[in-house]
Amino acid sequence: MAEVQTALAGDTATVEVRENGTPEQRMAPVEIETRRKQAIRNLCAANGLDKRFEANWIACGASLETVADEMIGIMQERAKDAPPAGIGLSKRETAQYSITRALRAALSKDWSKAGLELEAHKAVMSAHGVTSRSGTSFFVPMEIQARMAKRDMTVAGVSGSQYLVGTDNLAGSFIDLLRNDSVVLGLGATRLTGLVGNITIPRMTAGGTAYWLADESTQITESQATIGQVSLSPKNVAALTEISHQLMQQSSPDVEQMVMNDLAQVLALAVDVACLRGSGGSGQPHGIVGTSGVGTFDTDSTNTFSDVLDAQVDVMAANALRPGCAYVADPASAALLMGRSRFASTDTPIWNGSLLEGQMAGFPCRATNQMSANTMLFGLWPSIIVAEWGQLELMVNPYSDFTRGLSAVRAWYAMDTAMRYPAAFSYDATVA
Repeated sequence: MAEVQTALAGDTATVEVRENGTPEQRMAPVEIETRRKQAIRNLCAANGLDKRFEANWIACGASLETVADEMIGIMQERAKDAPPAGIGLSKRETAQYSITRALRAALSKDWSKAGLELEAHKAVMSAHGVTSRSGTSFFVPMEIQARMAKRDMTVAGVSGSQYLVGTDNLAGSFIDLLRNDSVVLGLGATRLTGLVGNITIPRMTAGGTAYWLADESTQITESQATIGQVSLSPKNVAALTEISHQLMQQSSPDVEQMVMNDLAQVLALAVDVACLRGSGGSGQPHGIVGTSGVGTFDTDSTNTFSDVLDAQVDVMAANALRPGCAYVADPASAALLMGRSRFASTDTPIWNGSLLEGQMAGFPCRATNQMSANTMLFGLWPSIIVAEWGQLELMVNPYSDFTRGLSAVRAWYAMDTAMRYPAAFSYDATVA
């Protein structure tokens, strides 16, 4: 019997392949094909994909793994030019929209001079079926987040003065502003932006086994494959910054970029920590560390270099050792490896280069405070999925610091993360 899960409603489904057994145990090829087709139809419906994709995958006999790979590519492509989380603002409206004007309106609860911003806020709520958490909060459309991400802040001058320089090398969403501070995104995690609704991506967690037969009458040993799924749904992350009342009265691109940078820096780092070691509880996504199926290795003072290589062996056992693999460690662990030699009595450090950008055993390595003390990860970073729903909500608290004339601005963002192949990573919890 060979069986393919049709609804993909659970975490895993057993796909049995039996060439022997009673007639009741065997499933006709036509039934196998029927279930494959139904699984593809359900996946396309659940993820809002066009019928033409469904028809093509069914017609060409695509496996669910192939469907998963192509589905991710489709989601990435359709977010480039017209993010689904956008509300259809024209270029003129996008240029006229003001974050600080909306903040002032939320602060005073008087939107008479912020009509565009109010209408955009209402449109986001309508499109996503969400409501604001307070009378002093509002949603920022994806088009505005993308506009803000196309500028970058530069600090210069001996006095520490700040100015902004327009750049064209950034495009995407709010988190893009501090993309380089996010190790996971910087190492090439698969990023899905502008999502609407939950998404489900199939994966094969174990394959069937082929056997050589002594002769044509040898009975075939039963084997089975297991199909699982990656399910992503919005998880909320928030960050807080303070802005002076005087600064809030100014509606210039420079000021707006400063506000967005302050918020993005904190949020991007929170997202990064969630991807690396989120607990999966208290509203957090489940990160790499602690995920079932992630391998382990152990670097110690006795055989450190061979232990580093063990991480690659571990990942290679899952057929995941390929371009895109990299090491990530906390700074103290990285410094420890920079001070140790691969071979005795030689100047051959295990970790070559700097803490920010190095190389170890033929693969890139990065140090970051996002990792817990004395820990290190190695794995295939593009197999990590970072999903963003683009529902950025800003809320103002006018009483944050009354004596200094400061107002607190809280950013609230929806994202999730998941691993397509847990065995594509190996973890060392005791670097020593």
